[in-house]
Amino acid sequence: MKGTLLLRRGRLERDAVLLLAGQTFYKLTGVLLLAVLSRSLSARDIGICFFAESFADSLIVIASLQLNAVLMRRVAANPARASAHLAAILGFRLVSGLIYLCCVGVGAAILARAIWPVTMVVALSALMENASFSFGSFFIARRRANLSVLIGVPTQALFLSLFLLGMWRHPSILVFIGSDLCRSLGLLVAAAYVTRRWLGGLNFSWDGTLVREGMPFMLLMFLTMLRGKLDTVILGLLSGYDAVARYQLGLRIVVAAVFLPNVINQLLFAELSSQGLTVETRRTVLRGGASLLAFGVAATVVVFAGGKSLVAILYGPHASGVMPLLRPIALLFPLSFLQFFLSSTMQALRAEVIALKFSAIGTVVGLVLSYTLILQLGALGAAYAQVVSAVLLVSVQSWWLWRRFTGQPIR
Repeated sequence: MKGTLLLRRGRLERDAVLLLAGQTFYKLTGVLLLAVLSRSLSARDIGICFFAESFADSLIVIASLQLNAVLMRRVAANPARASAHLAAILGFRLVSGLIYLCCVGVGAAILARAIWPVTMVVALSALMENASFSFGSFFIARRRANLSVLIGVPTQALFLSLFLLGMWRHPSILVFIGSDLCRSLGLLVAAAYVTRRWLGGLNFSWDGTLVREGMPFMLLMFLTMLRGKLDTVILGLLSGYDAVARYQLGLRIVVAAVFLPNVINQLLFAELSSQGLTVETRRTVLRGGASLLAFGVAATVVVFAGGKSLVAILYGPHASGVMPLLRPIALLFPLSFLQFFLSSTMQALRAEVIALKFSAIGTVVGLVLSYTLILQLGALGAAYAQVVSAVLLVSVQSWWLWRRFTGQPIR
């Protein structure tokens, strides 16, 4: 038993190192991308890109229903039928993807007709990238996390090359969204090829129980997207695209670091789903939460101490507009790290309905605060609203998990 635990811990540590290395590369290239965008496009053009991205992402749950969590849970419980579980997910996505594009098209035609073509291209990129995440979850559940890195790193490098070359020759929105479209297509095609070639084939089927089992995850994902994206949409409608650019440029510093909890969440989700709440998994959860809190606090301190220089380097002529937002946004490092980690832990422990209720509270509070504070403070109000709603959500999540850990017998 002890040897098995050590082997499992060693595998988790290996996968964590691989995924963290890959995600670090993605985020560093993302920082370079932001720096180039800030020096190549106007604030309005940057705002249009971020508005279209937020609009498309706010509806992406229609395409996914957050079924990747169901896929990981099913594969972890029954590895022998892993390919059949993936086939059911892919069959569902063929239908849901078309519905998603129709919804984005209608919504953009009503709310943002002037940038409708940009929004639709961004939505197609988001759809293909989101579909590739299903393959990534499948790889992790099959204990092949290395495949995600082997696919993602070369694809990201190619995307960055196309983007830099295009922005050097003809800087424009079209270069940015076009190169991102190529990246998303590359991720999806490569993941599908690897699955077909080495992991038991690539098939499509239909399983009606998926939607029923995935409904709590879908609603939870939908509320998370509302909290994370609709504030940007509200800001764009009330304050204009320049305000969106300032807010999103500041927020990207935090978003770029969210890969830390995401990597830990993906690895721990499969482990908790298959093992349950044991002495070992409880220790792993506590270590993971403490580590993320420490990283988040350290990131906040760094931004508070050297934020002015960091923003000047990253955003050049747009730095002055971002600086007033930086301090409240920096508080989101530990809050967002814990928020994502605690929510994923609750879902892995089959408490997704409770996590959904907590998320609903945080979403309602966040949207009311966003609308109210944006009217008064603009982009700064959106930042304050994010901080308050995150504090509320982390508080109730921590309270529930503490009761669960101290009140339930441990095997």
